[in-house]
Amino acid sequence: MTSENKKQKRTAISDEIKHEICEFHTKNSHLSHIDIALHFNQLHNFDIKRTTISKILKDKGRWLSAITNPPIPTYKHHNSNYNCEDLKVFRKYLKLMNLKLIEDKKQTSINTFYSIAE
Repeated sequence: MTSENKKQKRTAISDEIKHEICEFHTKNSHLSHIDIALHFNQLHNFDIKRTTISKILKDKGRWLSAITNPPIPTYKHHNSNYNCEDLKVFRKYLKLMNLKLIEDKKQTSINTFYSIAE
């Protein structure tokens, strides 16, 4: 597998970390985005790329105010609307429907066999 075919793993970065990145850039404006990425990769054991740092700093005002203002959702987690019992019932239903399909296919093939034999 070549490096072109490898899929990059997504790293979720919290608002607090983005805030830290913006503050760090403000205090160390002489550093390049690559250097900032390397610093935070070592500090937090991330795999942040230069482009991610650039995107965060592009919206610097938002991330600097993110800690003082109510949190801004950066990613969503979807909870399942089904409980364990619902899933058990659904699995039983699927199993029964699968058995019904098998029985219907058997009956169809038997009817086909007899219609050809006649």
